[in-house]
Amino acid sequence: MKGARKALLGILLGAAFLLSSCAGYSPPVAVIDASPTSGDAPLTVTFDISGSYDRDGTVVGYELDFGDGTAPATGTDITQPIAHTYGDDGIYTATLTVTDNHGLTGQDSVEITVTNPAPTASFTFSPESPKVGETVTFDASGSVDPAGLGVKAQKIVSYEWDFGDGATGSGMVTTHVYNDSGDYEVTLTVTDDDGATGTDAVVITVTAEFSPIKALIDSYHRTDLVGTGAWYEDNYPGGFTSSYLTSPITYDDLKNYDLFIVQASYKPKLGPKPTASEAEAVRRYVEEGGAVIIWGEDDYWGLWTSDYVNVLASQFDVFFNTDQLLDPTDYDTTVVRVEDDPERHIVFHNVTSHPTTKGVNSVWVHGACSLINNNPNAVTVIAGDDDTYSDRYPGYPKGSYPPVAIVLQYGAGRIVFMGDSDWFRYDVYDNKKFIMNLLQWLVSP
Repeated sequence: MKGARKALLGILLGAAFLLSSCAGYSPPVAVIDASPTSGDAPLTVTFDISGSYDRDGTVVGYELDFGDGTAPATGTDITQPIAHTYGDDGIYTATLTVTDNHGLTGQDSVEITVTNPAPTASFTFSPESPKVGETVTFDASGSVDPAGLGVKAQKIVSYEWDFGDGATGSGMVTTHVYNDSGDYEVTLTVTDDDGATGTDAVVITVTAEFSPIKALIDSYHRTDLVGTGAWYEDNYPGGFTSSYLTSPITYDDLKNYDLFIVQASYKPKLGPKPTASEAEAVRRYVEEGGAVIIWGEDDYWGLWTSDYVNVLASQFDVFFNTDQLLDPTDYDTTVVRVEDDPERHIVFHNVTSHPTTKGVNSVWVHGACSLINNNPNAVTVIAGDDDTYSDRYPGYPKGSYPPVAIVLQYGAGRIVFMGDSDWFRYDVYDNKKFIMNLLQWLVSP
């Protein structure tokens, strides 16, 4: 009996010892800090777990669950920071579990709030200097949504436009036409599939289709032109003011004007023939940014006036033909003109792509002279092609019609060579539009 008691006491003492030993190991303490704890996606957060510890042992491992469904970070070195990027908006709980050398664990957590960033709206437009009536293209393909690294990648789902003139539009690429000149604030609003919006606004300047023109008309070399500017003043939509040259041409006279008009046709009204010094003044004026129109023929195909006006035209390697032959570089010179149409009415169709023929379908020409173009930089502008037929005598052979005009960019300026009869019937077909286009092209930047 006495031995049995001793045995029982030994068992109880052993159990008490074991219990006291287990109660002496404390679990590790997990400590997690995060920076930042909130921000727009994609948000990169740095986690610091170096504050984790164990009172009666050592931390031998960790697992950090970021709370966004991605693989947790694991390791043994708690002194190193851990970086993680949250690609989607939402509220996430990052949980740290540390394990000590006794196999005990401890946990800590931190909440991360990731917000959906607004998309960035951005757009371009062309042309950069639009005119009234011109189609302007707006392109918002440069807009971006910065969110989208995670599972729920965001994207822009709508593009809304306010063109600043009361009109609106939609779509990543759209077009608009302004009917009036002025400054317009164009606003683009983009929305992503999470409802966030971004805007961009740009002020664009729309100018009148036609610029104002201050013109000097040569009434010295043809004496009956005073007053002829009235038609331009009444009809040119951009505003036209006329002055008249009554003495020899000088550069100092020309430099004060946007446009110089020389009409050397109709022999009975011709004044003094231009001199070489006058021709040089015209050349310098164009080279330095001026605009010139030289008309060099009359109803008799220029036979009286071509030599006269070629003093000016030859400065630019363009010549008014003196023998009624067509330009050998562009036409069949073996063709003989039909002589039973003394007034030579011709209608040109099939518009070329030059700016002077914008909006023009056909031009009525009365006795236009042929021109010889020896300048490779000059462009022969025909509001039609050279094988159309007379409106009175169908069947004229190909090549029997002269060009409507030759246009040339020379230095910083521009010059047009043509027959003044192209302007004779400005009230028919598209002659008036053609004339307005020529004037605008001459003075455009």
